[in-house]
Parts: sequence; structure tokens; C-alpha cells
Amino acid sequence: MSSLNLNKFRQGQKNYGKKRKTCRILRSNVEYFRMKRKTANE
Repeated sequence: MSSLNLNKFRQGQKNYGKKRKTCRILRSNVEYFRMKRKTANE
């Protein structure tokens, strides 16, 4: 594995971590809105 490939791989790992974080935030937002709507309906 050349250093260029290694750098690309590291960059990919970083981007993957960022994506997972935003995914988690989005999911918690959806659950939050769902709860809000439920309480509004009652």
C-alpha cells in the first residue's frame, strides 16, 4: 500500500465517521419531532 492510498483510506474513514454522526443526529431529530407531534395530538 503506497502512502497515497493510505491517505485516501484515512480520508475515507474520516468522512465515514462524519456521515455516521450526522445520521445519528438526524435520527434523534426524527424521534424528537415524533414525540412532539404525539404530545400535540393528545
